[in-house]
Amino acid sequence: MGLFTRPRAAIDWSTEPIVAEANWQRHQTVRPSFVALAETLIAESGRDSRRIDTDKVVGALTNICRTIAAENLPDRSDAIEAILERPGNARDAIWDYFTYAGAKGVALSNHIGELLTSEKVRIIIASMIDEGRLHSTGDVGSDGIPLMSPDSPDTEALADPGGDELDPVSTVYKLISSVGLSVMVYGPGDLSECFVATSEAAPLFSGTVTESGLLGAFPDLSNVYWFGIDGVDGSAIVVPVTPDADVGRILREVVDPLSNLGAPWSTAIARGSVVPTTFARIFDRSVVRRVWNLPGLHTLRPVDAEPLELSWSLRSRMMADEWRNISGNFFAKEVVDAQGARITVHFASWRGSHAVFVALGESIDGRVPDEMTRIELSSCEIGVAYEQVVLIERLQGRGCPSFADVGGATDRVVTQFGSLSGPVADPMPPRAADQHGEGRSAPRYDRGRNSVLELARGANCELETHRLRVELEWESGPAGATVDTSALLLADTGKVRSDIDFVFYNQPRHEVCSVRHEKYSGTAGAHDYVSLDLATATPYAHTIVIVGSLDGGTFSSLHGLRAVVNDLDSGHTIISFSITGSTSETALILGEIYQRNGGWKFRAVGQGYATGLRGVAEDFGITVD
Repeated sequence: MGLFTRPRAAIDWSTEPIVAEANWQRHQTVRPSFVALAETLIAESGRDSRRIDTDKVVGALTNICRTIAAENLPDRSDAIEAILERPGNARDAIWDYFTYAGAKGVALSNHIGELLTSEKVRIIIASMIDEGRLHSTGDVGSDGIPLMSPDSPDTEALADPGGDELDPVSTVYKLISSVGLSVMVYGPGDLSECFVATSEAAPLFSGTVTESGLLGAFPDLSNVYWFGIDGVDGSAIVVPVTPDADVGRILREVVDPLSNLGAPWSTAIARGSVVPTTFARIFDRSVVRRVWNLPGLHTLRPVDAEPLELSWSLRSRMMADEWRNISGNFFAKEVVDAQGARITVHFASWRGSHAVFVALGESIDGRVPDEMTRIELSSCEIGVAYEQVVLIERLQGRGCPSFADVGGATDRVVTQFGSLSGPVADPMPPRAADQHGEGRSAPRYDRGRNSVLELARGANCELETHRLRVELEWESGPAGATVDTSALLLADTGKVRSDIDFVFYNQPRHEVCSVRHEKYSGTAGAHDYVSLDLATATPYAHTIVIVGSLDGGTFSSLHGLRAVVNDLDSGHTIISFSITGSTSETALILGEIYQRNGGWKFRAVGQGYATGLRGVAEDFGITVD
């Protein structure tokens, strides 16, 4: 440029009219309108067009165009950027600009146009729709997940309820806090109403399965769980989204359907423990309900299931009345009887209902002493609960009792306790069971022992021999039924230390302890058993869990089912435990052998699993590939 030459004014490509050269127009065979192409891709996706933001699809197509154009015409990137930033259909002038740019521009125009209408771009846009990045409901977070429809924009961090590891509210608090996202449905109604609305909008919930009842799961959607809370201020259903979950399916089958819910229910996506303020208020005064107590899911409830969880209102009234919360729905209270003696009264679940009881002493071989079975009582009974001989009053039904029910039962138990001072060897002071169900001391009763001790479910007894064989027997069942017996050696954490602590058919010997999986041919056919030398396990294992699993079919097909414990030294059966009420279980925890006060004890369990041996192993910390 000469010294006196005027500089040419810069062109403002954001507004400059662009007219294609007439002789190049015949070369432009592909000139897609961004909006028309976006609408076509949305229609082809098969998704509800109302749930997809057309402008976001246009933006995605524009970004594809921008990237390829800038790579092919780097010296014209400023003009390309300015034109693509034009509002509305004015951005379609990019095709005329390519023509204006010359022969290379015409070739590029056709190249990009063909790419934007190609199968590759269709796949890219469909994937972005599935991931929620083009969702039209409300705002979208930086992670591309929609915010759904919270009742207000106000959020706050959930307060830690501060319970122990057995408390369900503390468990779900940790779950919400540890995952990145949680899908929430919440509102002022009760949990049954919330679940009905949720399952009608998202039918996936109607197919819920569960093991413990605390968390619901979906049979064909792994690593996805949900739970329900019920409180004074409302209820909620929460789906924590773990990092390894199928986000695409969660968006299609959970987020999208639930976004259509209307009043009184609100929906939201929480980031960690940061939740809508309304949900935080509900959570602060709530309890976790087991899913089998909800409409349509009652068939999931086991025969021996816990009764309905206490309401938050009842829990708070009991604590105000000086009941001490030991763990979950287990409470204790010190009372004074008519003679001025202090008694520890307990409130907990027992045999499918809530109950109030006083511990009389530790059971002997899991049984009530003969002299106490002859005592006539009014509404109370003497039984074995939490490894204690107890004076107990059951509150009828599976529902949540009232505060008056608890108070009345407490008064009757205390009154009856005063009449039992004679039969009890040393009744005062009664010892409360700790949260693991063990009394610190107990009176002993003189009575003879049978050669085979018949235990009830939940009962325990001391083991006087260290060399044992544990197996399952049955009277009749399908021909060729194969039952495998296995053992899990647990530390005092309630979990295995490593996978070597799982003794089963593929790993028949423990590396440290004398615990073995072996074969046996008996009257019921060939089956497995576990042999143990507890002397070798004393310094290593706190508890040994014995498990039976059925290869094909369920345990309901085996009649006269019982677990037996044999003394390997004498060859005699010393303990027998009948197992009844099985339905869909393919694995059973037969019993626990555990250390207590320098010795070993056996507890009859009989807990069923519909998820087989794999489900049991994973519950105790085994990694299953």
